[in-house]
Amino acid sequence: MTDNSTMMIETLKNFGKPFFDILYELPPELIKRVESILLEELRRELGYLKLAKLVWNVKKEIARLKDVSWPNLNPDQTITLTHFYDAVKKTALIKKLADMAGMEAATGVHRRLFDRIGHDLIRAMFPSVGEFRACGDVFTGLKKYCRAAGEANIRAGTHVVEIVEQEQNTFIFRVRFCLLQAMANEAGDSYLCYPSSCSADEMFFPDVCKQAGIAFGRDGTLATGEPSCDFVFSRD
Repeated sequence: MTDNSTMMIETLKNFGKPFFDILYELPPELIKRVESILLEELRRELGYLKLAKLVWNVKKEIARLKDVSWPNLNPDQTITLTHFYDAVKKTALIKKLADMAGMEAATGVHRRLFDRIGHDLIRAMFPSVGEFRACGDVFTGLKKYCRAAGEANIRAGTHVVEIVEQEQNTFIFRVRFCLLQAMANEAGDSYLCYPSSCSADEMFFPDVCKQAGIAFGRDGTLATGEPSCDFVFSRD
């Protein structure tokens, strides 16, 4: 692969942007579809009366988490209020849904959401395998893309990321701090970020890597008690 093709990676969609900022830049019509499908799945799981109760409980949990979490999670003042409040809202929803219906049901709601619209979200957020191929070697391009994303998330204060290059054909992306998982801890259960965040990773990366001829593996996540969320990529 030439130096020119390597540089083309930097022109791909959302290169070097923090994850939360990518979410904020989604097309409004796609955000509305996500909200509509989520509401539909919540109504399917809870019914109308319990859904109204969930909305009330989520509002109270948002207010509580805002008050108790900000000093703990942002001691060096790197996390913006926008990123913080987004983590608060996501955590409050999954916590109160799990409280009312159980963690299995909460996970099921999010899995059905990802099944219905996950591929559209991914296409809007990240380059396709074909776009990576157009830049040269997919594996090398993915590594550069992941490194830039990790550095952006570190600057935003939402993640602490380490990239380990074990050999030419393997690299590991380790997340040692995640704002969503830290917020889950603040809410009382480290696992709360798994249904809405980690499970999406485990649906997305194996599928995309298979298309690219790259093997993907994972040993564990912060949500399940491991020291990091790891993403292991190797040439297949």
